[in-house]
Amino acid sequence: MSLPKLRAVDVSAALTGPAAPNALPFRSSLAVIIVAGMVAAGCAAMLSLRWRDGIKNREETTLERSEIAFLRELQGAGADLSSLVRVIVDDARVRTTLATPGIDDETILDLLRDMRVSTGVSIIGVLEAGRVRTCLGADGLVRADLSGSSLVRDAWDAGRSSGLWALKDELLSIAMAPVRLANDPPRLVMVGRKVGPTELETVGQDLGTTGALMINGRPVAGDESYALQTARLPTGVFTVDDPTAVRVRIGIVPDVSPPVRAVWVVQSGGDAGQSRARQWLAVGSVAGSAVTALIAVLLLLLSRGGRMTFQG
Repeated sequence: MSLPKLRAVDVSAALTGPAAPNALPFRSSLAVIIVAGMVAAGCAAMLSLRWRDGIKNREETTLERSEIAFLRELQGAGADLSSLVRVIVDDARVRTTLATPGIDDETILDLLRDMRVSTGVSIIGVLEAGRVRTCLGADGLVRADLSGSSLVRDAWDAGRSSGLWALKDELLSIAMAPVRLANDPPRLVMVGRKVGPTELETVGQDLGTTGALMINGRPVAGDESYALQTARLPTGVFTVDDPTAVRVRIGIVPDVSPPVRAVWVVQSGGDAGQSRARQWLAVGSVAGSAVTALIAVLLLLLSRGGRMTFQG
């Protein structure tokens, strides 16, 4: 009896599977990974630049808003004084005293002292024919000829006027109104308040900035350190190391002589919007790194023909 013949069968192909036809060489995979990394790095750099530009624009907008808000605060102070001086010139005590023939300076000063206390103004005075006859709170103005001042002319023409004066080391809001009495020299009542510190603080609290004022190269209100640090800079917007970077806007308060410099400062990268931008930048960087790593793993698998070998 003869035994059946056995046929040898090659099972290696069945065990290992067909060869991957499109396996990428290792060098090609490495090149693609490098290119993908460069693209990711470029995207991160572009995102960083856009973020920095966004911060810069926000800082400059904040500084501009601070300057505008401060000027509005000064205008509001002038409007308040303009209304107040009209009330003063209509007061019966003022009209009766100034209508008294041959009234002496001391009697007028007694009246001004009472009015100064009741109204809270820092400066109050009486002008005759454009010259300061008596004044409290600004002794340097006594006997000064202000007939050429636009405030005097506007007060006579419009019934009242207001504006800003830079007097020594103070920025003053001034208002005037005429006291119209028959058969008397033309008289004006002048009132004033020091402005600057309160307005700077109000704007700074609202917008997160720091302000300062300078007259004749000397700080007169606000943050003295920033005023002195930027004293030699022209008007404009700058970045100053303090030693941390700050953005600075320097302008001139309009219609004041001598010129009054207004300095506004904001910490660079210090507000909530900038923190949010940094968070988004971090998320974008992590996402870009994850995508690059995923591409690297996929290309490594392709270079091995789609097979992974586990040992252990």
